[in-house]
Amino acid sequence: MALITKTQIRALCGIGTDIVDDTKLDNIITEVENKTLNYFGVNPTPKKMIEILDGNNKNTIMINKPYILKLLELKVSDNSIDLSNVTINIKSGIITIDNTKNPYIFLPYKNGIKLKYLSGFMDKDTTSITEIDTGVSAGSSVEIVVDDESIFEEDDWVLIEGTDGKREVAQITAVSSDNSSITVDLLVQDHEEESIVIKMKTDDSYIQFLLYETALSTSITAVGGSYNFATGYTFPEYSVQKGVPYSHFVKAINDLEKQRDIVKNKLFSKINVMA
Repeated sequence: MALITKTQIRALCGIGTDIVDDTKLDNIITEVENKTLNYFGVNPTPKKMIEILDGNNKNTIMINKPYILKLLELKVSDNSIDLSNVTINIKSGIITIDNTKNPYIFLPYKNGIKLKYLSGFMDKDTTSITEIDTGVSAGSSVEIVVDDESIFEEDDWVLIEGTDGKREVAQITAVSSDNSSITVDLLVQDHEEESIVIKMKTDDSYIQFLLYETALSTSITAVGGSYNFATGYTFPEYSVQKGVPYSHFVKAINDLEKQRDIVKNKLFSKINVMA
């Protein structure tokens, strides 16, 4: 599923279907989304990752990729760790074992730490927050009774966190027909009554970069120019194309490039601070 739409792109760059048709624009959107994923090295939506690390003889360790949304499996020297007593810092990627309950540390063995987790460059949608009415236990296909389920839809990602320090992201698989609860795919921890449930969304700066980068690529395509992702472009000689003054396109392209670069620098700063 595309993270941005053709309507958004056309509104931003002013290019109609008579200049760049929908099929071509769909291809541009797909290309930009794929290249952006590789360029920045973060997942815009949750994806499963596996990492193997050396131990450090402590009860905390930092993974190599920031924005760890949910820990799915943790092994220390091939011993599986009870995830109910493990906490994560989403943005920094720091994992902590409560070794007063789980008698383990990250033993200092090479390649001794094996992790599977969900990683995604996502943030809280602060307009969509509710509370759990009754506590829930870890498991698959867990039904959660919440104060306001109308703010959620099937396939939404939500963050569940409480004052007990437990926090994880899960995906909604169903919203009840009587509008009383949601069902999520998997919980690896128990969550107490009055824990909050917050809808998650791809980070705004990532979406803004996609919009400007795609609008820029679309505008350059409209005048027959060539473009190298996020680095530079060339124009054909001055001309009038399809009745639209070339010079107007050039100004619009330069403006889009400036806005794209502002967002790109902000995005790099966010990712690098957390990495």
